Amino acid sequence: MICHVCHREAKGFGFIPPAQKDAKFHHACSIAHLKRLSGDYKKDHKIMDTTPNEQASSLAGLTAGWQYASSIGKTDMALFTAPEAAQFALCITHQYTMSLAEFHSQPTEAGDIPF
Repeated sequence: MICHVCHREAKGFGFIPPAQKDAKFHHACSIAHLKRLSGDYKKDHKIMDTTPNEQASSLAGLTAGWQYASSIGKTDMALFTAPEAAQFALCITHQYTMSLAEFHSQPTEAGDIPF
């Protein structure tokens, strides 16, 4: 299940919009995003708790970024050119999303409750 707001892993929260023909269930990763879906949202810039899969994927992305930086001989980001900084960011985000997708593609046991 994926959060309808931020596309992170949903954690068992959800909302069905009222008064919509054939409304579908919208999953959410947090109470803040559940409130946003329901229209009772106040801007909150707090970092949400990450799931174990997101934590592992973050480390995978960081490793990919570090490998790229090492391959160009620059470990100080202040020395990156604009194209190098863009490639560094792409390495991190690509590996993060690929790792997270791998977790999402793993089969779950029948009857598992996602929260």
